[in-house]
Amino acid sequence: MGTRRKFIKDGLIVSAGVSLLGCGKTESGLFSDSERRCAIAISEQIIPADESCGGAADAGVINFIENWFSKYRPEEYDGFLKNLRAFQAMSAAELGKDFQDADFAAQNKLLSSAELGKIKSEKMSGEKQREFFGKMVSLTMFGFYGAPRHGGNKNGMSFKMMGWDNPLVVGQNRYAQSKGVSR
Repeated sequence: MGTRRKFIKDGLIVSAGVSLLGCGKTESGLFSDSERRCAIAISEQIIPADESCGGAADAGVINFIENWFSKYRPEEYDGFLKNLRAFQAMSAAELGKDFQDADFAAQNKLLSSAELGKIKSEKMSGEKQREFFGKMVSLTMFGFYGAPRHGGNKNGMSFKMMGWDNPLVVGQNRYAQSKGVSR
C-alpha cells in the first residue's frame, strides 16, 4: 500500500479527472449497513486519518462511492457489490468476523494480502482480489481528492490538507479575470 504523500501526488491528477464528472448529492440505499461499513473501513485503510487530517471516512468517501454507482456507473454496481460481498465473506473466513469489525492491524494485513491476490478463496480469485483492491483505491482517491460537489471530500478536507483554497470550476477562468488578465 502506498504512502499518504504518494496519494497526495496521485490525487492531484485524480482530482482534475473527477472535476469533469457531473454534480450531485449523496444517494443512499445502495449498500446494506454492513456493506457500507465494510466499504468505509476499506477506504479508511487506503487513506487513514492522522494527526493533521481526517481520513477517507471523515471525508465522506462512501457518499462519493454511492454517487459513482448510482449516477455515473450504474452498470458496474452489480459486479462491484458481488466483489464487496465476496471480500466480506473472505474476511469472515480469514479473520472470523466482518472486515469492519476487525482491528485496524488485522484489516491492514488482510487488505495487503488481497492487494497482492494472495488469499486463497473459493469466492474471490487472486485476480478478482487485485481488481477489487484497485477499484477501491481509485474510488477512495476520487472521493477524497475530488470536488466536494460529487459527494466526497467533505468541506474540502483534502484541499485544506494540501493548503489549497477550493479549486475553481474547470472551464471558468475566474483566476485570470480576477488578476486583470484578458482572454
